[in-house]
This record gives sequence, C-alpha cells and structure tokens, in this order.
Amino acid sequence: MPQSAARQFSGIFVCYRRDDSSGHAGRLFDKLADHFGKDRIFMDIDTIEPGEDFVTVIENAVGSCEILIAIIGRHWLSDAGERERWVDDPNDFVRLEIATALKREVRVIPVLVQRASMPKPQDLPDDLVELTRRNAIEITDVRWPRDVHDLITVIERTMTDRDATQTNYVKANLRKRGSDISKGLHSGAPRESNEVEAESSHPFGWIRGKRGALVTMSALIVLALLAIVFFRSRMEKTEANTGRTSTTENDARAIEVTYWNSVREKDVNELEAYLRKYPNGEFKDLANIRLAKLGKPVTFDSMISEPNGGVLTDVEKGRLDNFAAALKEVAFAQGYMIVYGSRGGPKNAAETWSNYAKNYLVTAQDIDAGRLVIVDAGLREKLTTQLWIVPQGAAAPPINP
Repeated sequence: MPQSAARQFSGIFVCYRRDDSSGHAGRLFDKLADHFGKDRIFMDIDTIEPGEDFVTVIENAVGSCEILIAIIGRHWLSDAGERERWVDDPNDFVRLEIATALKREVRVIPVLVQRASMPKPQDLPDDLVELTRRNAIEITDVRWPRDVHDLITVIERTMTDRDATQTNYVKANLRKRGSDISKGLHSGAPRESNEVEAESSHPFGWIRGKRGALVTMSALIVLALLAIVFFRSRMEKTEANTGRTSTTENDARAIEVTYWNSVREKDVNELEAYLRKYPNGEFKDLANIRLAKLGKPVTFDSMISEPNGGVLTDVEKGRLDNFAAALKEVAFAQGYMIVYGSRGGPKNAAETWSNYAKNYLVTAQDIDAGRLVIVDAGLREKLTTQLWIVPQGAAAPPINP
C-alpha cells in the first residue's frame, strides 16, 4: 500500500472488496491518480500494524477524506456459493469504511461495475441502509473512458462546491464578528471606572480608550481578507490539481465525439479511419466491437506483463474484464490470447500466465472456455499478450514474434 492509513488525509477514498472488484478498483485508481494526483487517492487499508485498533485506523482514514467511492460488483454482498455474507460481519473492512463515511457525513458515491445493481435496504445491516439512498454511477467495461470521465466530473463539482461553501461560511462569520465589534464601539455601554479615569487623565484618553477595539476590528478585517485569499487560492489549486478540463480540451473532445457519431453506424473503412485518427480515443473499444460485429478480426488490447508466478495484478484483471465484456457483445466470436514469452524470462512463464488469465475469464467473468483460444507465439523481449476478438468464420489472427 502506498500510503499509511494512520496519517491524516484529504482526498478520495476508494473502497472495494478484493474478491469482488479488485480489477476494476485498480483501473479506476490509476485513472483517478493520473487526474487528481496519486497523493490525493487512498486505497487499501492493509498496513495496520500489530496492536493497532483497526476500527480507529479506519475511522481516521475515512473520516479525513472528502469523498468515498464505494465500488460495488456482483459479489459485493457475499461470494458466490458462500452461506455467510461479508456485510453481516461487524468487523468487515468494507462495511466499516462505508458506515464510517456515512456517520461522518463524508460524500459517498456508489460506483456499480460488472453490471451490478444497488443492494436493497433489506439486504443491508442497519449502519449501511443509508447507502441505498445515495445516487449511484454505473461504470461499464465497454464505455469505460466515458463513464470514468463522468465520475471525475462529479468529483470535481463536489470539491468545488465544498470549497465555495467554506469560503462563504468564513465570509459570513467574519462579517458578523466585525459588525458586532462595530456596534460595541457605538453602543455607549458602561465601562469600568478605572478605564474612565485613565481616559480623563490623558490628553488623548478618548482615542486611547477606543484604540483597543479599533485595533481588534482592523485585525479581523485583515484576517477576513487573508481567509478569502486563502480559500480562493485553494479553489484555484484544486482546479489545477484536478486537471480541470480546459477550453481547448473540451473542443478537442467535442470534435472527437462529432467524428464518432458520424461513423459509428458506417462501414469497416470508416471505423478503421476513426481508430487511425484516435488510436487511444474515447470510443476505441466501441469501434473495435462494432468492427468485430461487421466480421473484422480486431486486436482489442495488448499488454506487457512481468512474470509473477501466474498471479494476475489488479490492472491485468481490469483489462481482462474489459476484454470479457467486449467478447460478450459479439455473439459466437472467439477470444484469442496470442502469448509471446520473454527471451530472458523464466521458462514456461507465458504458459503459466495465459492459463491463469484464461481461468480468470472463465471463473470471474463467466466466459465459456470453448470461446477462448491460447496461442503460443514464440518469444519477444518481454512477456506480451495480444487479446483478439475473431468473429465466426474469420481467419485466425497473425503471429509476429
């Protein structure tokens, strides 16, 4: 875990269940970290030291965040086939994190993945029932870039609104205090006798008697100005840190959206032209799915992996989730995994990795094993896997060691 759970933190807390949505959580963490900065994203309370009160650690970590994102997949309540549900355990970390956020009035945004639906109130313990009243955002694998963009927009708006509220609150309170002092100067309230005597014995006693109040009011005015400058600079910094989309970026996105809308129902040539112009565009996955439906084999993804004893990383799981979702969209298509082993890597690393990847697609994403084909394609500098969608009747993908 990159950050200590015990320290105070002001940012975004990503709450997820590893056995339910670790792949999606890893992908979302990467996107949020790229946009907001890694130091503003908190994920995984797994470094609680021996002897620490884990409830206190969770309360400190969650309570000091501004937003909690609760990622909910199809097995969020309980694992398939398990009799006991995770959320019924009062010491379940996910339950504690969300319950703490709700209790402390942290903004909680449910994010639905894997086509999951929001749990019903009767399915939740009492301390989580309020979660069902929070409006959820769905992030789908096929529309991942667009859905994540929408989530980021909501987060930015929430942070901006909060800073504006804090600024207005400070302004209102300082105006009130300044007004109270001003009234005190002119109220004619009785003063202590020694204060009156001090004034009468000094040629400038009246001025000196008022000076303390005047200095206090002046100091408050200065503090008010400093507070306004501070909160304004913080709002500007927030906008800078969150990468608020510039006019130029908005224009570029609008151009891409217009282009995509003009070709999305067109033929293979038009769709391939879009992919050449926007190889990593917002609608890349949709374009590939559309091409596959038109009978064109497509390279859906290509990833470089480090031999890790067959263990899949969260990022790899996320990309396999995306591949599975696309494969489900194209009826009767075959999913090819063209695997190139590493010249300097461990022997059989490619075979081990590809078998784990296939098993993950079958067990976690319900892909029929008969639709998956693994091809040993020789060696490259690094362990590389190309994920292809090959429509029924189309030729097998090429091999290029």
